[in-house]
Amino acid sequence: MAGAAGAAALTLAPVSFAQAADGSSGGTPVSSGDVTRVVTGFLETGAVDFVYLPVEIPKGVQKIAVSYSYDRPTVPAGTPGNSCDIGVFDEQGIALGGRGFRGWSGGFRTSFEISNSDATPGYLPGPINPGTWNIVLGPYLVAPQGMNHLPVEVATGARAAGLDFMVSTDHNTPASHAVWGQYAGPDLLIITGEEVTTRNGHWLALGLPAGEWIDWRYRSRDDAFDRFSRQVHRNGGLVVPAHMYCAYVACQWKFGFENADATEVWTGPWTYDDEHAVSTWDQKLGEAVRTGGNWLPAMGNSDAHSDPQVIGLPHNVVYADDLSTDAVMEGIRAGRNWIAESSSVKLTFTASGNGKQAGIGEKLRVPAGAPVDVRLDIQGVPNGTVRFITDEGQMHQESVDASGTGTVVWRTTASLAAYVRAEVRHPMPDGTPGQGNTMGAALMFGPMAALTNPVFLDKKGM
Repeated sequence: MAGAAGAAALTLAPVSFAQAADGSSGGTPVSSGDVTRVVTGFLETGAVDFVYLPVEIPKGVQKIAVSYSYDRPTVPAGTPGNSCDIGVFDEQGIALGGRGFRGWSGGFRTSFEISNSDATPGYLPGPINPGTWNIVLGPYLVAPQGMNHLPVEVATGARAAGLDFMVSTDHNTPASHAVWGQYAGPDLLIITGEEVTTRNGHWLALGLPAGEWIDWRYRSRDDAFDRFSRQVHRNGGLVVPAHMYCAYVACQWKFGFENADATEVWTGPWTYDDEHAVSTWDQKLGEAVRTGGNWLPAMGNSDAHSDPQVIGLPHNVVYADDLSTDAVMEGIRAGRNWIAESSSVKLTFTASGNGKQAGIGEKLRVPAGAPVDVRLDIQGVPNGTVRFITDEGQMHQESVDASGTGTVVWRTTASLAAYVRAEVRHPMPDGTPGQGNTMGAALMFGPMAALTNPVFLDKKGM
């Protein structure tokens, strides 16, 4: 065993393509034509997180090509089958967070190529320098699906969904960052990022400089997450835990929220996982107002990898000063955003009292007993149910008619509610609005159509 990276790793015997006359790693120039080496092996269940295969690359190599396969036996129903990810590091090494990363395709591809001018999607073109390269295998039980949409399809889908901006977050690689410029325009800002798929949860590094790479080879017990969240923050980006209750192996979030700037509470079509994530986020809001600590904004993402997954279901509506990466990132960091299932859903959400008004992510300072009117204007959710939720739970529920357009107003005070947030739900499958109770439990509701960050009511200093 070798601790080459944060998680448990196994390093195999090296493979050589040429031997230098002096025994150095550089080797003699490789002869013309293709040279192939085949390596086979067996991994026990749960043996290691990563397997490194050192490959001695001689001088003069113009291109490397790697293909792999593994057994996929039939397994009993309910038992995950074999799945093995793949990537590569160059002669600069495999140190955690080091400079050797040259690409990753997860379990989506069975082969890749790298040359000075070209590379398979997910990999970085560049010189094939002599020295020890490392093929890295990640023997997952079940691996999340890799990206299948072509960049042009993603940009076209974002425009069709009515989006003003999108974020590119390929799994574990910045390789696509270089291609997005030709698809952006004054009508579509494309922000670069990465989905960092660790062994104890996935997180989004949003707003990275083009080409910036964030390592993923660690678990929560490896004490490495702090280091890489700092790397993102140094570059002006955001750290966002993703789909915290995803059922896939290694997807559930185990790193806590201390270094997070926001958290993903809605991922793709609404499911029970999202219901649970919203509940956890709401508990964190209550903790923040109780302790006086920083609160954690919510965001949603479509996480669309391939057809028929829908780009923009859901998406974030951000109150930003302009359509720029810095302005959008600042809006999300401040919680000045709400989440919509589509661009047909529109809302405004405010709290007014004592001659003042505050919106989503803002704070309204009022005397403790002064009346505060909380108002939500909604469009695009026929027969939708509006819920107003505070630190004491759901406090008001009201439905709009079949037109999907309506206004809901509820009165409270800062002494009764430290914050108010809004949800808009679709009807239940039987057409009924669903119901909650005054203690805040969602007994039964239809899928989410829109979700806001809170407006805070502050009675201090008044």
